[in-house]
Amino acid sequence: MTTEPSEASDAFPALTDAAAFREYFQREGYVVVRHALPPALCTEAVDGFLKEVHLDTRALFQRATAPRYEPHVYTGAGHMHYPIMNLPDISSRRYPQFKGAGMALLTDKVVRRALETLFGEPVRLVRSMYFDGHEPSCAHRDKAGGKPGDNPSGAAMIGAWIAAEDIDPGAGRFFVLPGSHLQQVPGEIPLDPRSARCQAAVADFAARGPLPLVAPAMGQGDLLLWNSMTIHGSLPATAPQCSHRSFTGYYTSRSQVDDRHADAGASVMMGGMEILHHSEQRTLAGRAAILLRSEYPGAYTVLRRLRHLRPWPGGRGTGT
Repeated sequence: MTTEPSEASDAFPALTDAAAFREYFQREGYVVVRHALPPALCTEAVDGFLKEVHLDTRALFQRATAPRYEPHVYTGAGHMHYPIMNLPDISSRRYPQFKGAGMALLTDKVVRRALETLFGEPVRLVRSMYFDGHEPSCAHRDKAGGKPGDNPSGAAMIGAWIAAEDIDPGAGRFFVLPGSHLQQVPGEIPLDPRSARCQAAVADFAARGPLPLVAPAMGQGDLLLWNSMTIHGSLPATAPQCSHRSFTGYYTSRSQVDDRHADAGASVMMGGMEILHHSEQRTLAGRAAILLRSEYPGAYTVLRRLRHLRPWPGGRGTGT
């Protein structure tokens, strides 16, 4: 197993050759598009984060691992420890540059073209994240309940990782196991895919199995796409002082109905792409909760503690 990209691993087909691009993704379970996003837009997003978001210690942000909204937590190097979840739901008034540039990256015409080439139809952005520092991620699959090889001609969901800056090797590179979307991990199927035993089996397969581990070098504006069944994660950070500024989006075909996103609120169109919101924006109570949480986070926190509201409108299924 290798943790460094080889020449062969970086010989990716061009997006202009749609058939070769699609065939490579179907065979390997991932593909990289070099220089896919404009460097100026990446820089605008990072500058917006540093100027508007990074030092906003009063604001509350949704957590991936905890069903609630919390203030920033910082690493010893001063980076934001947890990712920002679901960019469409953060305040446009408080974070206009960061949100605007981030959403422009996630819905960029090259991203949309690559995804539509792989799905064969228009797409929907269902989840998104922004990373400042490195967050450890063991080897895993994104799609719970699926079976490797269920859909060899395509993917039910595709992840996209956008490097908003040149990613230092010591910051913890994103890795994939090429071909793992077609292989079953021994003992994986009988287990609940969310169970610790299943996750341990997948991690052990990545560490000891027959497939190589590939961690492509990612420069500013590079785009990595992966099948939701492809085993992936992040390498340990050997230089925690280095940032890991990047955006992640999860996309499905627009025609697909997925129960995992049943908590989604309203959807909007942006750049020819459907965008799901995960805050309840369709009711007056939901909009009031969003306003209170984004503009008066202190009052929101006090009310939540006093009333033990669970769930609170504006975060259906999240418990806020």
